[in-house]
Amino acid sequence: MFVAENTIEALSLTPDAAPVAPAHTLGYKVPTDVDNIVDALLSAGIPTAPPVKVPMASVMPDGEVRVVPDRFNLIDSTGRVVGENVSPRYQPIGFGEQLSVLDKLAGLRTGDFKLDRVVSFDGRTIFFSISLDCMAYGVSGVDDKVVPHIWFYGSHDSSTSTGAVCSTSQPFCSNQLAMTKRMASSLGLPHFNIRHTRSAPGRLKLAGEMLANCEQIVMTQKAIMQQLASDRFTTADFSKFVDALMPLPTEPLEGEPTRGYTLALNRRETLFDLYANGRHTIGTEGTKWRALNAVTEYTTHHISTRGGNPAEKRFLSTLNGPASKLNDHAMRLLTA
Repeated sequence: MFVAENTIEALSLTPDAAPVAPAHTLGYKVPTDVDNIVDALLSAGIPTAPPVKVPMASVMPDGEVRVVPDRFNLIDSTGRVVGENVSPRYQPIGFGEQLSVLDKLAGLRTGDFKLDRVVSFDGRTIFFSISLDCMAYGVSGVDDKVVPHIWFYGSHDSSTSTGAVCSTSQPFCSNQLAMTKRMASSLGLPHFNIRHTRSAPGRLKLAGEMLANCEQIVMTQKAIMQQLASDRFTTADFSKFVDALMPLPTEPLEGEPTRGYTLALNRRETLFDLYANGRHTIGTEGTKWRALNAVTEYTTHHISTRGGNPAEKRFLSTLNGPASKLNDHAMRLLTA
């Protein structure tokens, strides 16, 4: 079981398990002496075996409990419900098996890739990152470092399919930028297509494909970041950029609702403030790189969330939700 940023009941799994906001520092830090996915999950207290299907029951108005025909709930080894209302044909797959390709991937480049972090908010979903320190790069002209990661994800309750996304983080400011399928497609890059396979050769082949794709993504992204750092960008340019990224709705007439207009205005003002006063490194002044960093700082640390666990909402939003869509849009505008 895991909890994440800004939650009071953070688990004391290890001294490194203190949850903080950015995705690449969230959840449980895998100990350096753990070198396989099953041991990593177990050390984090996450069951690796498939959950068990139990008949689904419903309480009738008269208090009678009736079994719902041909419907099942999923219970993990800790007794938690991690899925509901599945059919008899549904075959649960444990997180250990869902993420087994990570062992093959790490084995392809021993010592270069590190099993890094595990995040699971409720036992239903799993997120596991590999840190690609061997592919870290600096951005010329600015005092900045970019570290790539691969985030793998899966679920028991079908809330998310099994997949992966290549992302980058900047240690200086903790900003996060995920290379989503949308962004990869717009840049002509491959994206991860995770297929579940039970065969060892199949997993090894998949791991090789993922490694090749990630290396291509990182090299292309590096070239783009270097170009953004060298492209000049005036305050007037940034103002036009914000107009395209976050268009301001028509100002409401007297008596009309103002909430939507006010929220849009506040978002834009936050972005202007981050461009001028955000967590920027030396040498970014007057560049497109600074503009991108203002956006990623906004999506990583400031974008609002509604309902549920704020940490989970922001985490999912950054990897493949509203925050990542805004990052995608910013990249398209800055590289057009």
